[in-house]
Amino acid sequence: MSNESELIYSKSLFNVREAYANTLCKHAKQRKDFLVLDSDSKEPTKIDSFYKEYPELCISLGIAEQNMVSVAAGLATVGLIPFVNSYAQFISMRALDQVRNSIAYPNVNVKIVVSHYGLDVGKDGVTHQTIEDISIMRAIPNLVILNPIDDIECEQMVDYCFDSTGPVYLRTGKSSVPRIHNESYLFRVGQPDLILEGKDNISIIATGNIMKNAIDAISLLMEHGIAPRLINLSTLKPIDEDKLIELTEVSETIFTVEDHNIFGGLGGIVSEIFATKSPKKVIRIGVNDQFAEAGTSDELYAKYGLDAKSIADKIFKEIK
Repeated sequence: MSNESELIYSKSLFNVREAYANTLCKHAKQRKDFLVLDSDSKEPTKIDSFYKEYPELCISLGIAEQNMVSVAAGLATVGLIPFVNSYAQFISMRALDQVRNSIAYPNVNVKIVVSHYGLDVGKDGVTHQTIEDISIMRAIPNLVILNPIDDIECEQMVDYCFDSTGPVYLRTGKSSVPRIHNESYLFRVGQPDLILEGKDNISIIATGNIMKNAIDAISLLMEHGIAPRLINLSTLKPIDEDKLIELTEVSETIFTVEDHNIFGGLGGIVSEIFATKSPKKVIRIGVNDQFAEAGTSDELYAKYGLDAKSIADKIFKEIK
């Protein structure tokens, strides 16, 4: 399978944050019932391009995330659709009170879009390496949690944000990633997405930017005659649990791969589902409940076991 990954994803890289901003611009050409809010983070979240083209639809609130979230909640009560933009760290922790009590509790129509999660933030360091936000946000009722693997999926998730009513938490990551889906892909909220059929009785479930590493890990496993099934779980809440069980029915062991703490994130979600509905062994691959150092994302993935080789080694050792 030396060239298999080339058949699965594109050689070109695309930035999910840019896809998000471009999709906002697409909608701004047709409607003016939404506003884009930021907390002095236009450039890193990539919405600066939207600000330049549609300044009348933008509100800058400075480094005051709690206030930004509260303002967004107020705007939603008068029929507007606010898109809140910041780093995952600053929304999931600094503005958690406002997300819970001002947005989720009254179930208002605010879309929260965060970048820079996990070890992918690289040299920004541990203060920005948000490895806890999934576990925090999924414990809050009424929130839909989305985590795209490429630009095509992100674009359709933004479309969903406009078409749906209620709060959404959308993670856009930082690094550019290859395109895994093609133009025929159709995102459906809650639906697991089968990326590779596989031939063996194991499945890998991944989410977000780390999907490329999971695919490359399968390439390495194929060299040993191991062909896992690969599933994209890009909706982390709600989930069509029956569909996920159906996709993994032939598998005896499930591996989860995520750029997040193994506690409470994708691994926790999948473990809960299978523990209650279809008992299977679940092996969680992610950040092993520790703070990381600063470095490039590739360096950090290698050190903390999330590069393709480390993922493949863990799976190989477990099944052999």
